[in-house]
Amino acid sequence: ADLQHEADLQALEAALGQLPPEQRRCLELFYQQEKSYAEITALTGLPVNLVKSHLQNGRRMLKRGLSQGVPN
Repeated sequence: ADLQHEADLQALEAALGQLPPEQRRCLELFYQQEKSYAEITALTGLPVNLVKSHLQNGRRMLKRGLSQGVPN
């Protein structure tokens, strides 16, 4: 179980590394640091609509990147 968890974390890190820097930063702030949209806007200087867009697109790209690594 620990090996699978480690492999999952490595796959997530690799997928995150493929994202554009602003998308990756927004996802890290939102999910890892539990920041709100307003807090992310204040920290990054990005408009809130762009933050929401980065989160949505980043999640989509992560899902796509992670699913490509999983055999069907």
